[in-house]
Amino acid sequence: MIENPYRMIRRRLRVGGRGLGLASSTISRIESGQYEELSDGMVGALYLAVADAGVDTEVLAAELEAAFGTPYLAEAYLRWRRMKRKSEGDTTHWPRLSEIEMLAKYGQAPVGAFARAVSGSVEKFCAQFCIQAPTLTRYIEGRSGEKELPYFEPPASVREALTDAGYDHLDELFEMQRMWRDAHEGR
Repeated sequence: MIENPYRMIRRRLRVGGRGLGLASSTISRIESGQYEELSDGMVGALYLAVADAGVDTEVLAAELEAAFGTPYLAEAYLRWRRMKRKSEGDTTHWPRLSEIEMLAKYGQAPVGAFARAVSGSVEKFCAQFCIQAPTLTRYIEGRSGEKELPYFEPPASVREALTDAGYDHLDELFEMQRMWRDAHEGR
């Protein structure tokens, strides 16, 4: 698997999160692919460190172009996430929906049961498939986070991640989640 482009550059510089002015938790989430995209601040912090270290940005751009088909870090990061998801999906033993349905009958949210069946925990699943943990957790719990309104549709980021990973039963899984949420609403 090709290394995360942000991590690749950061490791070359031998600089940690503090050296970039970013929290270690931010660096961890960037490097596991859990941010939907890199902000200008994230990219800028790394490129300031590159400039301070005297590293040739044209060489870095050429390396990004060779590995990801783009010289731009933010775009390389998005492409890396898709590649990581596909690679993970290719080696994942996806659980049968009948197994998930059984767990839902015992009170588990289907998407939560699915994530735990695939990776052992929701957090590990999010890291494995480059999904923001708070987004998936709120969806599993049936709330959006915005004034605690219920999710009526699965988050686009979750759908994209599982599509990139090659999971073939998205609509059925999301329908199971919707039915579970409807049955548990107001409890």
